[in-house]
Amino acid sequence: MIKMFYYDPHTDMGAEGEESIVCSESETIEYFTKLTKIEDNFLGIFKGEDTLQFAWLRDDIWLVDIPKVLRQGSYQKEATTAECIELIKKQYEYFDLSFSENYEFNEW
Repeated sequence: MIKMFYYDPHTDMGAEGEESIVCSESETIEYFTKLTKIEDNFLGIFKGEDTLQFAWLRDDIWLVDIPKVLRQGSYQKEATTAECIELIKKQYEYFDLSFSENYEFNEW
């Protein structure tokens, strides 16, 4: 079961932590595309301990972030909105974040 969390500071709406919600692929993409394009907004999906999250940076660019708590850092890269939607779709087909090894690792 994949759960989704998000926060939009413009609308002050979100679902985080215990409020994370089970969403279908289409619902998650709808939430993602409706996020206000301002600083500090984010959306993520997770299954078990694996998390894939997106934070708006500028224009059509998002930070893709895959936190690794035991390593005390995250695999990260920048991506367009379309690329983020493709990542979401792939995770709903089969949740596997092993592709993140090709991203840059940044310690917290």
